Amino acid sequence: MAGERAVAEEERARTSVPRPAGDESAQPQAALAKAGNAANGKVGPWLREHAGAAIEALAAKPPDFPTALTVLNGFSTDDIVKVLRGTSAKNRKELGDLLGGSSAPAVDVPRLSLALKMASVPGAAAARAERLHDMIRGDDLQAAYELLNGLSVADQENALAMLGKAHWQSLANGLGTAVGVDTPWLGTLLSGVSGTPVTSAMTSYSWLNGQEAATGAAWAAEQPDDRLAFMLKKLKAAGQVGADRLRAMLTAGQVKRLGGEVEPAQAAKVESALAGIPIDQKNAIREYLGIPAPTIPEATAEPASDKDRVGAKPASAFDETSQRVTGMSYAELLASLQTVHAFGVRVAAVHPRMAAALLRADASAREKIAATEGRPMEASDWGISSIGGLANRRAGLHTYGLAVDVDYGAMPYLMNEKGEKALDAKLAPIYHRISWLMLGRASTVPKGPWSYDAHKEEAKAMRDYFALAKDSAALQERLGAVSDLSVRGVFGTPPPPPGAARADRLRELIAADHAQLTAKPEPNPDWKPDPSKSPEGQSPNMMDSPFDPDKKHGDPADRTFTIRKEIVEAIRASDPEMKWGGTDLGAECGDLMHFEINDGSIHVKKPVKKKQG
Repeated sequence: MAGERAVAEEERARTSVPRPAGDESAQPQAALAKAGNAANGKVGPWLREHAGAAIEALAAKPPDFPTALTVLNGFSTDDIVKVLRGTSAKNRKELGDLLGGSSAPAVDVPRLSLALKMASVPGAAAARAERLHDMIRGDDLQAAYELLNGLSVADQENALAMLGKAHWQSLANGLGTAVGVDTPWLGTLLSGVSGTPVTSAMTSYSWLNGQEAATGAAWAAEQPDDRLAFMLKKLKAAGQVGADRLRAMLTAGQVKRLGGEVEPAQAAKVESALAGIPIDQKNAIREYLGIPAPTIPEATAEPASDKDRVGAKPASAFDETSQRVTGMSYAELLASLQTVHAFGVRVAAVHPRMAAALLRADASAREKIAATEGRPMEASDWGISSIGGLANRRAGLHTYGLAVDVDYGAMPYLMNEKGEKALDAKLAPIYHRISWLMLGRASTVPKGPWSYDAHKEEAKAMRDYFALAKDSAALQERLGAVSDLSVRGVFGTPPPPPGAARADRLRELIAADHAQLTAKPEPNPDWKPDPSKSPEGQSPNMMDSPFDPDKKHGDPADRTFTIRKEIVEAIRASDPEMKWGGTDLGAECGDLMHFEINDGSIHVKKPVKKKQG
């Protein structure tokens, strides 16, 4: 404690104008934490006088944030917090944005950022964060490690979250010298809070990844619940280790900690976590927990319930197309729909012909997968989370139960959607850039030749491409390995010169490409109003980016294109007129999730309601 006080006094002497010892603005931080957000009137006369320029800059219309930060930079952290508590939350937000950007003035960014957080969220976490800041600035990392080591996971996470990247990096860099503390856990904690793998010391993640499956599960069962929950929540920060293995072992440990015989619901939770690991590791964890391998129910079909048909109602507007496509009125079609249980999931309300095709495909895929794995198939081998059937979209074969979408969230519509050439013009260069950098060739996504193997290869290339944004060494290595032709494919002509300029440009492109692939819908510039209708109420149709998170699509940097080749092949072969959106829709190929029964002559247009009378 004496060392901490010395560090704090050293900072005050270095950064603050001397003040009278009795001034009320020198009250302890703990008292301020209890007081909550105070108005300027709570700032003592000494601080109001000496920091007046900062207070006036914050109160100006509009506020002069650079001046405020420059003035406050000369005061202690306590004093900065007091001033910032007297300004609005909106001002604090804009100050934070300024400090986090490239136009911040020449100030102590980590300390001012911490003060902003302390002003916004007073309390124990703020007090601990200030102590950690003082220890790091005082080069007493051992004291910081000891402080963190004695806290609960929630308190550790809250205190570290108030610090910034510079603090986290200092703590990570010194972990190898820490003594008397749980270094692997602190490394895991820093990885999780910062979102960046810590490589200066072994973390619980890296240690666990090196263990046998059952050994790792037994270790996890001995860890506190809050640590297991944190490690599962922050798995993305584990770095280049087996996230699927870690998830399986940590989940098994959670279930083992419950004690007693594993209940069915917990067994299902374990099986879900086992999906991504080899069969021998699955069986080792099952044996450790005492649970049997799950049986695989046979595929079945049954009449669809009213609930399965929800949202789809008989409508004369659909009758003409329904008669042409199915030979039934729309009401008769809805009455004939079936719900299928296949590929380990429930497919609600599809045309009887599609239902029969899915049953055949399920049986064929089981044989193919067993042959591939060289063992009896397991339920987790399906790897499918959902299959969507009937959808009252007023256009398309989903309306008539003749189309299904497999794993909507992980199987995007990459491009080539009808009428969206303007969006394709933005997407094609991205797919080509990824393919040139990671595969040394042009992408097949825009114009083919399309195949399952090509889609799978480019999906992995996409994940690896976006991973470069967080791995400078890998980025530099990748740039050094590509040919001159690939460089031109990535950057165009002329490319940036080799070295830092080329690496910086690639980082910019990776960020821009991710932003475009995940962008929100935008108006179609090629849209034209219908001249036969009133202009009122007409608006451009929207173009959807393939990974728009608001539409529940996955991130292109994460799991994409998850369907097995055996399943694609089985579904495509299940009906003579079955088409896959990845390879069989001509110029509109790119809808990886989509399968439809269509002989090529069916063109379903948006129905038009007939006028009455």
